[in-house]
Amino acid sequence: MTLPSVNIEAIPLKLKLKTTIRHDSATRNEGKSVWVCADRNGYSGYGEGCPRVHVAGDELESSIRWIWKNFQTGRRVS
Repeated sequence: MTLPSVNIEAIPLKLKLKTTIRHDSATRNEGKSVWVCADRNGYSGYGEGCPRVHVAGDELESSIRWIWKNFQTGRRVS
């Protein structure tokens, strides 16, 4: 049995923070996240990814490109 394709949509979120966040690795006053919606067969799921250059070397833009590259065709994922 073949499962229906999954549609993946990724949207960058950039929000101004009320305060500046400081820690050993970085200081920032803007939140950057990836909002993801996956739907298949009438069911939807939502999630958020928080790429951080100073933690894992991931940037918001490269994370979005990776999602589009790997899921733009709506290929089936398990």
